[in-house]
Amino acid sequence: MIYTVTEILQKAKEIIEQHLEIGGYIHIQGEIGTFKLHAKHAYLTLKEENAALKSVYFMVPKQIMTTIKEGSIVEAFGYLSIYEPRGEFQFYIKSMREVSKNGLLMLEYERVKQTLINEKIIPKPADEKKSLPHYPGVIGVITSKNGAAFQDVVKTIEKRYPECVIQLFHTGVQGNVEHEIVNSIKAADCSESEILLLVRGGGAIEDLWCFNHPNVVKTVRKCQKPIIVGVGHETDHTLCEYAADVIGSTPTAAAMLATPDMKAMIESKKNEIEKISIIINKKIEDRFIHLSHIMQIIHHLEPAKVVSEGLRDLQVQMDAISNVIEKLSNNKRQQLSLINRTLQTPFSALKFSKLQTNLVVNIEKIKANNPLKYLKKGYARIEKEGITVNSVVQLKAGDLVSFFLQDGVANSKIISTDKNII
Repeated sequence: MIYTVTEILQKAKEIIEQHLEIGGYIHIQGEIGTFKLHAKHAYLTLKEENAALKSVYFMVPKQIMTTIKEGSIVEAFGYLSIYEPRGEFQFYIKSMREVSKNGLLMLEYERVKQTLINEKIIPKPADEKKSLPHYPGVIGVITSKNGAAFQDVVKTIEKRYPECVIQLFHTGVQGNVEHEIVNSIKAADCSESEILLLVRGGGAIEDLWCFNHPNVVKTVRKCQKPIIVGVGHETDHTLCEYAADVIGSTPTAAAMLATPDMKAMIESKKNEIEKISIIINKKIEDRFIHLSHIMQIIHHLEPAKVVSEGLRDLQVQMDAISNVIEKLSNNKRQQLSLINRTLQTPFSALKFSKLQTNLVVNIEKIKANNPLKYLKKGYARIEKEGITVNSVVQLKAGDLVSFFLQDGVANSKIISTDKNII
């Protein structure tokens, strides 16, 4: 049967309007795409991330004209049909109200967040959050090697804690890069890093959206090593934060949370020593005043025994004070010396020493597997047409072969072969 255009459009229109679920009046929620006014009528689209629905609103109220605009999230009430002159599937709106101005992504954010909460992925319980090492030797940074976030992290760590090693695990940080982020987190979790930083600079919600992806959030939650998430500016929030052990408001803040400030520690120790010195000097001064008072009493009483005992007690007290002073001073000097040696140790020399040791070990392994060792023991290597022969199935009568011995090569011809039966 052949239909005319009008007939097929009318049948399609009847199917839509009489459908049990979407036939008649329904509510549709979406974001306003295009919004054009013509006289008192509005011609618009309702859209999502990958879909759009052409719509028309006749006799639009003045309130809608002044409040609704492109980007508004609305809930529209109307019916679906086909406009036959143009063959267009449309939604005919009877009423409409604004739901939100934050866009569809915020609605999706809340939906994904609630789903992860229901699955008990987030928020991470406080008793499951791992504590950060005080002096990490290796810090893993998961971010783009070309981003400003990585440079900020490196500068902060070098300034605060220059002796640690930084490992970069490169990944994309914008767009459909969820699988890259997941793979980089897993690689970092299996590395020598003692603490991990997942960082990215600020941006719009769509720029940071990959850090809200359920797979990324779940990978952060399952991470075996302590992980700090520092994505965006202070006002930005992603779902990864709820799965992390610690949250950094920015990449720089994350780097500061991961490292101690060695210079500040040295200054603190110096100030502490100075305070102790002041306290000790005050105690000595008080003792001398007390001694002067005792001497005045002795001068008036002049009993030899009192003088002798008083001097002996005073000597004991002075010895105890001297011992305390010496012990405290030695302890503080040792602490300061240890910190200074730590800061002055050139990391490059340590790293070169480690590489040199690995090189010696690898050279010994190569020597141990040198094929010439086996040739010297009487073994020979057989080649046929430049290919090593390790089985009789590679040979047949008449083949020309070469025997490589310790001191030269012998050429031979195969007369016959006999395969062993094991």
